[in-house]
Amino acid sequence: MDAEAFDEALGAWMQTQVDSRIVAIDGKEVRGAKNGGADRVHFMAALDHDTGTVIGQVLPSVV
Repeated sequence: MDAEAFDEALGAWMQTQVDSRIVAIDGKEVRGAKNGGADRVHFMAALDHDTGTVIGQVLPSVV
């Protein structure tokens, strides 16, 4: 996956989802976990810095 293209697409999508000026996006790999396709399991979350609220969290099926 092209990291720069992913960053641009994710940033553009986030701007359509929230009004906050500062949003932190973080991804994690779940250590020791595997999905049915034997790939590593990852999830991503977005946090609104103004309120400390988790805006959304996803567990992508393909990473």
